[in-house]
Amino acid sequence: MKTMKTAIRSLALSLICTFLLSVSVFAAPMTVTARGEGVAPPNARPRQAEILARRAAILDAYRQLAEGVEAVIESESQSDMAMITKDEARLRTRTVIRNARIIMEGHRYGAYYVIMEGTL
Repeated sequence: MKTMKTAIRSLALSLICTFLLSVSVFAAPMTVTARGEGVAPPNARPRQAEILARRAAILDAYRQLAEGVEAVIESESQSDMAMITKDEARLRTRTVIRNARIIMEGHRYGAYYVIMEGTL
């Protein structure tokens, strides 16, 4: 009788966990906005500079969208005689961005900026 109660409790617990996981998987999509900025290389021709700066701004905006939701930062520092000799930081993201679109873009102070909106 005791094993039957334990089996029923285990089954109930697994059903509850399965329900909670399915609810989190089918959660409503979230819309986020991010601003990206880009600067062209100094040796680029004028039209090429604008295209490269815009491309860099779009990539920066995508990165900002992904980092705003979930990011894992690993950092490592080494010191010798009270001085930092090595300082590293790594950032990893894994996010799916759907329906990303540019809301606004333009030039400002020698840089190209893009404001994007995406659904996560």
